[in-house]
Amino acid sequence: MVDFKQDAGILVRLLEQYHEESREKQQPVLQLPRLAELIAHLDLDPFVANGGLTGAALEAFLHRYLGATTRLHHPAYFAHQVAVPHYAGSLAAMVDGFTNNPMAIYEMGPAAAAIEYFIVNWMLEKAGWVPMP
Repeated sequence: MVDFKQDAGILVRLLEQYHEESREKQQPVLQLPRLAELIAHLDLDPFVANGGLTGAALEAFLHRYLGATTRLHHPAYFAHQVAVPHYAGSLAAMVDGFTNNPMAIYEMGPAAAAIEYFIVNWMLEKAGWVPMP
């Protein structure tokens, strides 16, 4: 799991940098190249053919990828009905992505199913409806 820790460190460092650049308006909200140009810029072919999206290659790819995203944390972002994400959501997404436990089949994802059940009942109560037992 050495690669996992190293790659996770790269990811967290670059996301923190991305967040700071966005909040401080160091980059524009969006750069919108033509799709074919962006596909070429992301240089996906080698990773599909050979793998290797780790270490320095991961860092270089993430620089290219993050540079091509809509910066929702940018103070000038004002478009579409998409909320600015809280960092805790990305941590939860990492847990979900790593465990890959679906909620649809209880024995495949009991913890995820329990959270879904709890949240649905919580929302039902907020709406004034009767939650499930």
